[in-house]
Amino acid sequence: MTQKEIRFIDSNYNELFRIKDGEEITIKFKDGYACDRKCIYIDD
Repeated sequence: MTQKEIRFIDSNYNELFRIKDGEEITIKFKDGYACDRKCIYIDD
């Protein structure tokens, strides 16, 4: 089975970055709070 990638895009569908299925991203907020979230591939 091929490892899926998750593509993150902006509102104009420009690619920002990609990660592999199951990897985590860190979301940082303006108030300094940060949290990690696991990303799961859903569909095309």
